[in-house]
Amino acid sequence: MIKFIFSASLLFLLIGCGPTKIEKDFSFDASSKDSLIVIQSIGYRFNTVLVTKQVNLTEKILTGEKIDILLCADTCNSLTNRGTYNLQGKENNFFLKTIPPGRYMIAAKWTHELRKETIYCYNKGTYVFDLAPGTVNLIDLSTSRYSKKNSLKDLKGLMAVYPSVSADVSLAKPLARITFEPISIFGENQCLLELEGRPIKILERFDN
Repeated sequence: MIKFIFSASLLFLLIGCGPTKIEKDFSFDASSKDSLIVIQSIGYRFNTVLVTKQVNLTEKILTGEKIDILLCADTCNSLTNRGTYNLQGKENNFFLKTIPPGRYMIAAKWTHELRKETIYCYNKGTYVFDLAPGTVNLIDLSTSRYSKKNSLKDLKGLMAVYPSVSADVSLAKPLARITFEPISIFGENQCLLELEGRPIKILERFDN
């Protein structure tokens, strides 16, 4: 029952239009106060929401409001998450969103397939990325180096046709791998809720 309530609440909040196809006059440069995050959509055949959260590695807690990024192909079945842009290539779809700079992790993945909803919580292990202002950051969730290299090449080619995007496009490198404590309700982890102040444990650091 609890899972149904929170899933239904998420659906209610996401009602609206799907991600907007990026226009030629889309602009972003190195002087921007925000960061541009890019997620490749390969492997996401159905409506998928990635839930991201800022991380304070010094105090070892989660901070700030959660930010959702919606992934889907040509249609999102009336789902939206306000400010996601769709950049379509011949083989790949990329989804872009400007967000405040900071250190972010992916906290959860919510997928809607026909009448089936699946919520996966990354509390047992997820990566933290440093998204600086004025940067375009591709986060490729695949484990293949070949895939990452080709995704970056494809994205750079697609972004080159936008004259007002002058910031460098790069593959986001992880700062750390962490676990975190989600909110537990009746024994079920609720990663779609606000996780402000929840503690984390650092498993590995890659920035030393």
